[in-house]
Formats: sequence, structure tokens, C-alpha cells
Amino acid sequence: MFNQGTVRVSESSVHDNRTGGFLYANGGIYNDGSLTVTDSTFLRNGSYVNTWGGGIANWGTLRVDHSAFSYGDSGIAGGIGNFGSLEVKNSVFFGNFGDSAGAIHNLGDATIKNSEFSGNGGNAPGVANWGSLTVEDSTFAGNVSLDVGGAIVNFSSTITTIRRCEFLHNLAHIGGAIASRKGPLLIIKSTFFGNEGSYGGAIYTEGALTVAHSRITGNTAAAYGAGIYVVGGVSPNLVHTSVTGNAPIDIFVEPE
Repeated sequence: MFNQGTVRVSESSVHDNRTGGFLYANGGIYNDGSLTVTDSTFLRNGSYVNTWGGGIANWGTLRVDHSAFSYGDSGIAGGIGNFGSLEVKNSVFFGNFGDSAGAIHNLGDATIKNSEFSGNGGNAPGVANWGSLTVEDSTFAGNVSLDVGGAIVNFSSTITTIRRCEFLHNLAHIGGAIASRKGPLLIIKSTFFGNEGSYGGAIYTEGALTVAHSRITGNTAAAYGAGIYVVGGVSPNLVHTSVTGNAPIDIFVEPE
């Protein structure tokens, strides 16, 4: 489907679509207008190298509610490639694979609420952010990246906000749950447990980090900072937050 107008997709199944061979292609839906998706399933959609979004490629306004994206694959994101405005609510992303992000690649403005991400990744994290990202009331479990950020990686200079989320048993070389390579990271009322990375079992950051009213426990690292690994010599700002029981070291601050 190619949309440059206003479309609503409801109670539908979009499955086993493939495309490739030209830039900006996608497997399921290409949106450059206004698209609302509710109560729908996206299954085994895909596109190839140098293309966007296995399930949906969005350059306009996209709202997704009570929908599922599973086993998508793409050169960029197996689930959704967003370059416009994206809101995801009450949805599930499972088993998606992409070279930039397994589930969602964001280069625009994205808000994710009350959603589940599990078993996504491959060469990349569950969610890769290059724009503006807020995640609330969501669970990230068992996502795997061969590089950075098992659940989420941030490359944006703007603040990335995480509220009331759970990060459980995610795995990456750097930042088992979250890796922030640039801008500030704000985490509120969230839990990190059983995540694993070589550097930063739960959180790895190269920008300012504030964690408030959260628990970071039971995470592991092969090297340093099983709970939190900070680059740049500035200690994280921890407010009513427990960082305990992580092995081998709860918090490691790398000097400048």
C-alpha cells in the first residue's frame, strides 16, 4: 500500500509482503500522508538492503494502536521505519530484525506507550533513535543486539525520556538494555533486571544521565559497569534509585 492521503487500517492482516530494489521501499505500507492503524497484524513483511520499514515506512503522520508486528525484516527496521511523526500505543513487537533497528527506527518524533518489545534485534537494538523519543509504560524483554543497546540505542542530541518501563534480560555488546551515544538520557520509575553487556550491563551512556525512582539490579557485564557505565568522567545523577547486586561493578565512570 502507498498512501499520500488519509487512510485508516482497522482489524486487518498485512502479511508476507516483500519489496526491494529501490530507495524508500517497504514491505507492508508506505505512508507519506496521515495513517491510523488499529487492531491489526503485520506478519513476515520485509524489504531488502537500503530500504525502509519491513511493516511500515512512515514519512507523514502515523498512529498505531492495539496492533502487532512480528517477524519483519528490513535493511533499516523490521517493524516501523519512522521519518515523520509516530505514536505507538498498546502494541506488540516480536521477533523483528533490521540492520539499524529490529522493531522501530526513529529519525522523526516518536512516542511509545504501553507496548511490549521482545525478541527483536539481530545486528541492531529493538529501537534505534536519531530523533525525539519518549517511551512510557512499556516492557522490553529478551531483545538482542550484536552491537549497541539490546533494547534501545540513542544517537540523538535531544533528551530521550523513559518513564515507568521494564527492561528484562536484554543483551548487547555495549549497553545490554540501553546505550546512549550522544544526548541526555532521563529515566524515571523504571526497572532493569537480568540485562547483560560487555560494557554497561543495563545502561551505557556517553551523555548526561539522570535516573529517578528506579531499580537497577541483577545485571551483568563482562568488563565494567554492570549496572551503569558512563563515558566522559561525569557521574550519573541518581535520585531515590537503587543500583545494587550487579556484577562485577554496579557503576563505572570512565575518566575523560
